[in-house]
Amino acid sequence: MAEWQTRQFEGLLDVESVRVQVPLLALIIKYMPKPKVNSYFFNNWSPAMAYLLGFIFADGCLVEHKNGYHGLDITSKDVDHLRLIKSRLKAEHKIGKKERGYRIQIRNRQIYNDLIRFGLTPRKSERIRFPEIPI
Repeated sequence: MAEWQTRQFEGLLDVESVRVQVPLLALIIKYMPKPKVNSYFFNNWSPAMAYLLGFIFADGCLVEHKNGYHGLDITSKDVDHLRLIKSRLKAEHKIGKKERGYRIQIRNRQIYNDLIRFGLTPRKSERIRFPEIPI
């Protein structure tokens, strides 16, 4: 087996060294504990939910990755705003620094499906449909 096809982890599972094939590494990552988030935040209308939905329509995007995860990316120059969004969603996801601001990536199928139901789509600038808002 070629060296590039394996990864070495020191101290994994209290052993000195474990060699893991890349496909097995993908399985390990898939079943690692995922950060928590309120998956049902978008189920009930509230002023906070409506605001966040509007913000996502403006500055967020839905992501479908080839590895099977679906999620939401929100980018902003204002890290405090992302912290507020993170707090409202009760998310444990990290806020990362990007070249032109900050980003939070929330991998959650329920949130992804709820945003689809409201009319958001991947590549939204090509086709966007706004939701019916109850009065």
